[in-house]
Amino acid sequence: MAVCIKDCIQNMNLVIGCTIGCSYCYARNNVRRFHIIDDFEKPEFFPNKLRLMEKKRPQNFLLTGMSDFAHWNPEWRNQIFSKMAENPQHQYLFLTKRPEDIVFSTTLENAWFGVTVTSSKEKNRIRTLREHISGGHYYVTFEPMFDNIGTVDLTGIEWIVIGTETGRRKGKTVSKPEWVRNLTDQAHTLGIPVFMKEDLLPIMGEAQMVQEFPPGLLPGIGGTEDMAEVKESSILIQDVETKNIMTKSTLPVGGYSVNPYVGCTHGCKYCYASFMKRFTGHTEPWGTFLDVKYWPAIKNPRKYAGQRVVIGSVTDGYLPQEAQFQNTRKLLEQLRGSEAEILICTKSDLVIRDIDLLKELGKVTVSWSINTLDEDFKNDTDNAVSIKRRLDAMKQVYDAGIRTVCFIAPVFPGITDFEAIFHRVKDQCDLVWLENLNLRGGFKKDILDYIRKKHPDLVPLYDAIYNKRDRSYFRGLEDQAERLAKENSCPFVDNELPYGRAEPGHPVIVDYFYHEEVRGSENTGKRTQKV
Repeated sequence: MAVCIKDCIQNMNLVIGCTIGCSYCYARNNVRRFHIIDDFEKPEFFPNKLRLMEKKRPQNFLLTGMSDFAHWNPEWRNQIFSKMAENPQHQYLFLTKRPEDIVFSTTLENAWFGVTVTSSKEKNRIRTLREHISGGHYYVTFEPMFDNIGTVDLTGIEWIVIGTETGRRKGKTVSKPEWVRNLTDQAHTLGIPVFMKEDLLPIMGEAQMVQEFPPGLLPGIGGTEDMAEVKESSILIQDVETKNIMTKSTLPVGGYSVNPYVGCTHGCKYCYASFMKRFTGHTEPWGTFLDVKYWPAIKNPRKYAGQRVVIGSVTDGYLPQEAQFQNTRKLLEQLRGSEAEILICTKSDLVIRDIDLLKELGKVTVSWSINTLDEDFKNDTDNAVSIKRRLDAMKQVYDAGIRTVCFIAPVFPGITDFEAIFHRVKDQCDLVWLENLNLRGGFKKDILDYIRKKHPDLVPLYDAIYNKRDRSYFRGLEDQAERLAKENSCPFVDNELPYGRAEPGHPVIVDYFYHEEVRGSENTGKRTQKV
């Protein structure tokens, strides 16, 4: 399975905006869609983000995901490189398409300077990069490729990255396998590692995918070790036997609850499921252990005909370790012919591996938890795959004819913009659920401490909601959601899970706030009080 480069290199967008004007620019489109800055053609510097470099665990940071290094203000560069010098534990990557517009030097060994080459006409950029920037390390990204780049001079280059054009641009160019192999062969002849981005998987095929890193870009290890193995190295994994994998559910959605694992390595800071430690005997922090279940095969799947089967109520069935153990895949295979209504809850894109099986099962719904479009906030609160990867997976599953849900949960007051999320997903999901952040668990202090540190302006709001039990904020969100549904011709329901596909572009919006107070059986009950 291909590794997503964004799981290995984190975006730190200290500068947003670019003057180059590439027709295929995803960053410009995102800025305009989400109103991040007023004018994308006028780059802005966000010095408050410099504190992200103070993280103790070594990481790889791309500092130019939404800008071009050559057009940074010199004062911005001085501040940024000064902060880099104070935090040598990280590796910092920069990209430019205009190396001729800058003359720069540094003595920092943890700086990586790259140039983007998209066609054979741009090969001279590599030489210009070496001439105009001195110090650090050099790399090249061939993305997107609009033709066969041909022979290139890779003298002094320590890494190349190859990708294809993504998105829906009219007339977009799809890279050809021979273009990719040409660059790969040239690099390998010189001993230069190559990383093919995950978007090349359908073009190259898994057997021809090459995903290598140069020494230094994987902190704490070296060479080309798979990132999934690095993440797993700090997880305690053990086998456990259970007499029955199916458990009668007490959730408002009813039916049966199935969890192929105990524990969850996503390590979400707000995870309500951390209470499971009381029943496991684990003393390790939640998120640092995983019990792999072994159970007697389901002999009579028809027993669950017409029942709702929820996979992933207190763990994610598609954790990174699922790629190795395949417990969820085994469970789905055993449910063949059950005619059960299967609901999968995940924060992963590994589920696309099982699209063939999901289509065979019939009544299947796949739900992704997405409570932000901000990757930095996501990284602060969980270790799951990026929001982009979740959204891309949702689109693939939806296009495969399988019902999808965007579970906007938990809604962080003052932070989660559910309207922005709705507009991003409405064309690739059948339902949108809304659930409040519940701080009844032991993580309440941690979350409130986080708010005080990162969002001090929201402290009064969180105090009102979680200490004084003021629900006026969420009552307002309910009204807002109902208006949103009306404006977009979407059904709006209270704590229901209607089955079926929604009209494209008009998903059902489900008010799932404070669902734990719902009474009734098989999800037919209504709230005892309006929250």
